[in-house]
Amino acid sequence: MSNAAVPVGTPLRRFAGWAGLGFALLVLIQNGVLLMGVPLNDAPMDEIQSFYTDSASRITAATALVPINVVLLLTFVAGVTSWARERSSASLDWGRLGLGGAVLMASTFLLTTVLQIALVVLIDVGTDSSIIELIWIVHAAAFALNMTGLAVTLVGLAQVSRVSGLGPNWLNSVALAGALCLLIAAVFAKQTTDGSPVLFVGLAGFATWLVWVPVNSIILIRRQAH
Repeated sequence: MSNAAVPVGTPLRRFAGWAGLGFALLVLIQNGVLLMGVPLNDAPMDEIQSFYTDSASRITAATALVPINVVLLLTFVAGVTSWARERSSASLDWGRLGLGGAVLMASTFLLTTVLQIALVVLIDVGTDSSIIELIWIVHAAAFALNMTGLAVTLVGLAQVSRVSGLGPNWLNSVALAGALCLLIAAVFAKQTTDGSPVLFVGLAGFATWLVWVPVNSIILIRRQAH
């Protein structure tokens, strides 16, 4: 029997690239299809209630994908940091930062999902509009603050990619700019909740995340194949 050492976490790294692609695809389906037409934060209550009434089945489907997204996200981040750690010890601290950010982001994703489910259920049973408005405000604030975790994740992973040579440096630089956009939106969470256009600054940062993840997932898959 061979005593050759097998790198720890190899199966995880082999699946990480596919997990990243799956995560990006599901997020696009959630936000681009199932939640299309979601009201802006400062929309009137009538519009919000109408959307949740008319789109209850789509919103329910979107929330059902969140647990899968969380598993894929954490698998991707853990796999990327594991792959990079074997190639550069300098990536260790950045990897910890990225993984910590991903855990924070996943936790806040779950919170916003709980609030989405609550809105669907409470609107369906005819709950008083003042309660619906309160939950909507909390949901909007949690969504804005969730950009903090995403910013931390993006900074950590972009630096992991840079020091380990995983992805192109131009994309890592774009990711850092995207992280700054996300952090700005999170800092102005109160204004974002009130309907400020600063929300779109955060969404620009979110777009860089949805580019960074699949590009580096494909690269990781190719590296594992050789």
